[in-house]
Amino acid sequence: PKISQETLAEMVGTTRARVNFFMNRFRQLGLIDYNGGLEIHSSLLDIVLHE
Repeated sequence: PKISQETLAEMVGTTRARVNFFMNRFRQLGLIDYNGGLEIHSSLLDIVLHE
């Protein structure tokens, strides 16, 4: 299902602007692709699961 940045922000207790900042940063780092849909690369999952 599609989730807006606003909804995601509410879910994690932050602002839509902050979600947008990190989504763009993750894209710059090659951790995600966002072309109408979100594709999470395994490298991001590795970081999240091993922290």
